[in-house]
Amino acid sequence: YMTTNNIYSLYLAGKRICAPFLLIESDIIFYSDLLEPMTYPDRIALADPASWMNGTCVAMDEKKKAVSFHDQIPETPQPSLKKTVNIYSFSLQSWQRVKVKLEQEILRGNTQAYYETVFKKLVKKGQLDLTGVMFEPGAWYEIDTLKDLAEAEALFGRNKGHKPKHQANAKTVFPSMEQLCII
Repeated sequence: YMTTNNIYSLYLAGKRICAPFLLIESDIIFYSDLLEPMTYPDRIALADPASWMNGTCVAMDEKKKAVSFHDQIPETPQPSLKKTVNIYSFSLQSWQRVKVKLEQEILRGNTQAYYETVFKKLVKKGQLDLTGVMFEPGAWYEIDTLKDLAEAEALFGRNKGHKPKHQANAKTVFPSMEQLCII
């Protein structure tokens, strides 16, 4: 993690992935019931961009399909652009295509990239079909800094005894998934 980026982490994890799976970045906090629609194959969690967000965004079509990946959220809002929440589900068929591209990038020495680099190329070529699942504001947060941690604690009501809008589901949220990959 000190000398590589998430593309290399996913590449290493990929050696053990042999079934449909959820890919979840470990710096995301969210209510578990949000994962239910992500248990279907080939989904991408998305949110409407907010001022605190940065990073990859995705242009969506009217059928909620990803049509292109963009490295940053533009300063001027565009209704079709959504921020990635860094949670994905993959069918085995899609994963095989992603895995081939990951290996190509790693063999080129591209270990400092984000795995979205691979997703971007595959979507552009029509080789990866991802359906968007919207995550509402206040139901998730990405923690990259101590300030983010404080914001997440305030948002999720830590030590306030408040009941969240979303309740954790007692049933498993992975009924059709055999694996979970947390990067």
